[in-house]
Amino acid sequence: MFQSIQVEVESAPLKISWSYRTKQGVLVTNPKKVNQDSLLIKTKMLNSNVHLFAVADGHGLFGHQVSQLVAKNLSKYMENYMKSLTVEEAFQLSYLKLQQLINESQINATCSGTTLVSVLIKSNELICANAGDSRAIMVRRSEQKWEIIELSRDHKPSLQDEKERILKLGGRIDTFKDEKGNPLGPERVWLPNQSTIVANVEIQGLAMSRSLGDNVSKEVGVICEPELRKLKLDERDKFIVLASDGIW
Repeated sequence: MFQSIQVEVESAPLKISWSYRTKQGVLVTNPKKVNQDSLLIKTKMLNSNVHLFAVADGHGLFGHQVSQLVAKNLSKYMENYMKSLTVEEAFQLSYLKLQQLINESQINATCSGTTLVSVLIKSNELICANAGDSRAIMVRRSEQKWEIIELSRDHKPSLQDEKERILKLGGRIDTFKDEKGNPLGPERVWLPNQSTIVANVEIQGLAMSRSLGDNVSKEVGVICEPELRKLKLDERDKFIVLASDGIW
């Protein structure tokens, strides 16, 4: 689907266009795997020149329910907080409010959750908020060269600052192991007692250090607070990509 909207900025009116695509992933052991990705597009928030785009990538047995709940409610919280707070403050509080909403819902988020990467455009300002390993980039055309500007970073437990927080709160960071004890795949967040069963749900370790949901992992330093980046847009900025880790 392709849509566009005319917006006013300081220098001149601009046209913002967008399109989106989602596709069910492929898993040999589960050919009926549910598409757990959700998206949000909300234009003219507060009846003004403010536009919000977001991608949520669910994981775990009920991850699709978590991502759908998050995508459905983010703009409502943002609009409410932006009436009296800055965009940055609104993002911080909205992500916390979404975590609270998940906790109060009927969804079993013990070992299910979602990433959430969001981009809000307000006139010629861009603010990106991210929790998890979905990613946002902007592509700029400058002096006959294309430049990629990273708007977010993937929140992995291998990052030094993320690792320190998790270890301080009693989490364990390790990879899967094969039958000979050799590491398999990326580092993941585990509970300190190395248990694989909690509330009758198998825990396989969380491959990210921030997310919404994943209530068991919240006990050992996985947080929902977003990391923010703010910058000014100009005529060199051509397009933005928000996508789940499966795309990247």
